[in-house]
Amino acid sequence: PCMLRAAAKNFLRVASVCGPDLYPALMNSLETGKGSLSLSERAMLAKETFGRQAAYDLSVSKYFEEHSGAFLESSYDF
Repeated sequence: PCMLRAAAKNFLRVASVCGPDLYPALMNSLETGKGSLSLSERAMLAKETFGRQAAYDLSVSKYFEEHSGAFLESSYDF
């Protein structure tokens, strides 16, 4: 997640590709762009990356909210 966020923040120079479902369109863009992506394509990839990361972070947060009782210190030996 950290590397994807870093890439997305640097979309001016870097393309963040956050899922294999994006590969076909990416390959097509790279072929038509002679190995380069436009700024708007990189911005779209950054938007997709941040959207997926937000959904992931929300699901992790909900998990901890729902299972917080299972993580009591008395359950573990320190």
